[in-house]
Amino acid sequence: TTRPNNYIYVSNNYGKTFDQKHQLHTYRDVVMANDGQIQYALWSNTINAGGAAKSTDAGATWNNLSIQNQNWVRMAMNPTGNLVSILGNETAIMSSIDGGATFTTDTNSPAAIIAANGGVNWRDIAVSDDGSIRYAVGIGASTNSGIWKYSANQWDQISDTHKSHMIECS
Repeated sequence: TTRPNNYIYVSNNYGKTFDQKHQLHTYRDVVMANDGQIQYALWSNTINAGGAAKSTDAGATWNNLSIQNQNWVRMAMNPTGNLVSILGNETAIMSSIDGGATFTTDTNSPAAIIAANGGVNWRDIAVSDDGSIRYAVGIGASTNSGIWKYSANQWDQISDTHKSHMIECS
């Protein structure tokens, strides 16, 4: 969990108590693998000055990832933590298939498509258990708003309405 005072807090007793573990940034999102050992934290301090960090020891220590200096919004990962997808506000949707060692812009990323058509403010992303399907929700120009789905190495808009800003995928 995050906050107050921009710390990452870790519990080893199912939430009865929490210990401060990491304070460097204003955290926006934290995701965790099923075993609790692999965790990612997404942070943003100012416009275009954010990044992500990864822990492989249940949050005791953190290392910055290679995706710094972006205004990241949300992140999602599969249960093992080897596939991570990150949303940038009006920028790319990037993913890692090697546990965060490298990130690449998703093939046919809707962010690239939408940038030429008025932009979008990304709100949430979800990843299926095996990583083959991803969903992203964005709000922008009327034709850009809605839900986007990634499957078979391609992003497609599946809805042009956005009744919710959050999604889940399993």
